[in-house]
Amino acid sequence: MDAKKIVTIAVDASAGFIVALAGFKMTPFPLDIIWGAFNIWLWIVSPTVILWAKNKEDAKNLSN
Repeated sequence: MDAKKIVTIAVDASAGFIVALAGFKMTPFPLDIIWGAFNIWLWIVSPTVILWAKNKEDAKNLSN
Protein backbone atom coordinates (compact mmCIF):
# COMPACT_ATOMS: atom_id res chain seq x y z
CA MET A 1 0.00 0.00 0.00
CA ASP A 2 1.45 3.35 -0.91
CA ALA A 3 1.79 6.28 1.48
CA LYS A 4 -1.10 8.26 -0.06
CA LYS A 5 -3.59 5.47 0.71
CA ILE A 6 -2.31 5.07 4.26
CA VAL A 7 -2.60 8.82 4.92
CA THR A 8 -6.10 8.87 3.40
CA ILE A 9 -7.24 6.00 5.63
CA ALA A 10 -5.72 7.62 8.72
CA VAL A 11 -7.37 10.98 8.01
CA ASP A 12 -10.70 9.28 7.27
CA ALA A 13 -10.58 7.34 10.53
CA SER A 14 -9.63 10.44 12.53
CA ALA A 15 -12.37 12.56 10.98
CA GLY A 16 -14.90 9.78 11.51
CA PHE A 17 -13.97 9.49 15.16
CA ILE A 18 -14.28 13.25 15.72
CA VAL A 19 -17.64 13.49 13.91
CA ALA A 20 -19.04 10.45 15.73
CA LEU A 21 -17.90 11.71 19.12
CA ALA A 22 -19.40 15.16 18.52
CA GLY A 23 -22.68 13.56 17.46
CA PHE A 24 -22.79 11.32 20.52
CA LYS A 25 -22.33 14.30 22.80
CA MET A 26 -25.07 16.33 21.07
CA THR A 27 -27.82 13.74 20.66
CA PRO A 28 -30.06 12.33 23.42
CA PHE A 29 -30.27 8.61 24.23
CA PRO A 30 -32.53 7.11 21.57
CA LEU A 31 -31.02 9.16 18.78
CA ASP A 32 -27.42 8.36 19.65
CA ILE A 33 -28.02 4.69 18.82
CA ILE A 34 -29.21 5.70 15.35
CA TRP A 35 -26.29 8.14 15.07
CA GLY A 36 -23.87 5.34 16.02
CA ALA A 37 -25.32 2.94 13.46
CA PHE A 38 -25.16 5.62 10.77
CA ASN A 39 -21.53 6.41 11.58
CA ILE A 40 -20.54 2.74 11.57
CA TRP A 41 -22.07 2.45 8.12
CA LEU A 42 -20.57 5.71 6.88
CA TRP A 43 -17.03 5.41 8.22
CA ILE A 44 -16.44 1.62 8.40
CA VAL A 45 -18.79 -0.44 6.24
CA SER A 46 -18.97 1.73 3.12
CA PRO A 47 -15.21 2.30 2.69
CA THR A 48 -14.54 -1.39 3.35
CA VAL A 49 -17.06 -2.46 0.71
CA ILE A 50 -15.64 0.05 -1.78
CA LEU A 51 -12.08 -1.21 -1.21
CA TRP A 52 -13.22 -4.84 -1.43
CA ALA A 53 -15.05 -4.19 -4.71
CA LYS A 54 -12.06 -2.32 -6.15
CA ASN A 55 -9.68 -5.14 -5.22
CA LYS A 56 -12.04 -7.68 -6.73
CA GLU A 57 -12.30 -5.65 -9.94
CA ASP A 58 -8.52 -5.23 -10.11
CA ALA A 59 -8.03 -8.99 -9.67
CA LYS A 60 -10.57 -9.64 -12.41
CA ASN A 61 -8.79 -7.24 -14.77
CA LEU A 62 -5.42 -8.87 -14.05
CA SER A 63 -6.73 -12.32 -14.88
CA ASN A 64 -8.06 -11.18 -18.28
